[in-house]
Amino acid sequence: MLHEVSFASYNGRDQVQGWIYVPACKPKGIVQVIHGFGEHSRRYLHMISAFMDAGYIVAADDHVGHGKTAMVNNVWGDWGDKGPHTMMEDEHTLKGIVCEKYPDLPYFLFGHSMGSFITRDFIAKKYGDELAGATICGTTGIFRGAEETGKEIKRSDRCRTWRRIRSVIYRRTDGMDV
Repeated sequence: MLHEVSFASYNGRDQVQGWIYVPACKPKGIVQVIHGFGEHSRRYLHMISAFMDAGYIVAADDHVGHGKTAMVNNVWGDWGDKGPHTMMEDEHTLKGIVCEKYPDLPYFLFGHSMGSFITRDFIAKKYGDELAGATICGTTGIFRGAEETGKEIKRSDRCRTWRRIRSVIYRRTDGMDV
């Protein structure tokens, strides 16, 4: 089954376009795919199919300025006045829509490239306690604010959640421990 969803972006300007892919079997959990810069979520259809074959619901959207969201809003490569944090809040909105339709299932994030930064922001700033796990893929060890974010995670109550997240891949580059 496929649900197409549309919701108001955190930026107050755009309508985000998303999809919820549901396997034919009883779902084991939910994986939300967060794509990278200049991409769109359907680039990951091979992975979405594999997750569905394994019994997982998969949620994905096209970020503001990307893919179908950009086409519908006629705005390309512009996150709006609230900046890149917009995408993390939009991913949280999608998570809320999915959990309303399919409650009480373990929830995982998979973030690639820029999506890995969005995933880190999601975990560190507000919503890490809502996840069963996360995978950070194709990331970099150098980005503005990484050191402060890492320290915030270690100081906060979310550190316990962070340790529970088994599948996070850490990168250590140029002395940056994130």
